[in-house]
Amino acid sequence: MLQKLRDWTSLVRDLGIILGIPALLAVGVQLYDLQVSALREQKAIIEERNKLLRETQYDRALSVIRAQKKLFEMEREQLQAQLVEARQGNLQDQEKISELERKLNELESVSKALRQFRIETTDEGEIRIFTESANIGVRG
Repeated sequence: MLQKLRDWTSLVRDLGIILGIPALLAVGVQLYDLQVSALREQKAIIEERNKLLRETQYDRALSVIRAQKKLFEMEREQLQAQLVEARQGNLQDQEKISELERKLNELESVSKALRQFRIETTDEGEIRIFTESANIGVRG
């Protein structure tokens, strides 16, 4: 009787080993495939998010550059108007006139330096800054 019980337990153990290992391998392969597909989807989502962030970042930078340039031009025009007004008003305050001329000269030198730059964006999300001597490209 004890021998018969050992034979049955051996048979059950052998069947468990024979059937269990392939089943474990099948479950493992399915879990691995599921994990790989989830990671691919996550990678695609992250790439799209990064692409959107890059586009908005460069768009914001470009709009800030343009706004600063416009503000600079407005400030220069305002100084020119003040200087013309001071000269036409025959102000005796030469110190104020010379101060306005100094500020205007500083703005003109900066303006001259800024005019040599040309900023363009491409459809690929690239910002290009052109100068008289170099072409600087920033990938978006």
